[in-house]
Amino acid sequence: MAQPASSGVAAAVAAAAPAPVAVPAAVSAGTYVTEIAITTSMAGPDDFERCAKVAAPAYVWIKRGSGDPVMEVKVVHGEEAAGADWVKTPENIGKANGTAVYLCYKRGGDSGSPLLDIKAISDNDALLEGYSKIEREVNPGDAVRVFFYAKTKASM
Repeated sequence: MAQPASSGVAAAVAAAAPAPVAVPAAVSAGTYVTEIAITTSMAGPDDFERCAKVAAPAYVWIKRGSGDPVMEVKVVHGEEAAGADWVKTPENIGKANGTAVYLCYKRGGDSGSPLLDIKAISDNDALLEGYSKIEREVNPGDAVRVFFYAKTKASM
């Protein structure tokens, strides 16, 4: 029995189409980091997951979703301003040697790449594959240097 002409065209188009690219589940589900919070207790905000602990003690929490993603992260010391369009978390995460340290983040915009994860890693720990170092120490002047490392969609 002859097949309709339209099914032959559809088969030819399907055969010529490129194979789908494998996308990690976190990205395909649109679960970028949309908010960052800091607490001084192990109990985090609802719908947030803990991603780092620093010596203050302070806990860094991220919220994932499909909303406006966090695109950039930075650390500022003392009374430095975060800059236009940046959110400066109000909690001081750096108690070492009396230097105030704040984590800042920026949503949306044309620069950066959607944030997938953030970790705090000391110079004594192994670096994580796919993570980029955020300049500026979390604990300036302390014997063990700690930095934040971010994983973005671009680093996958």
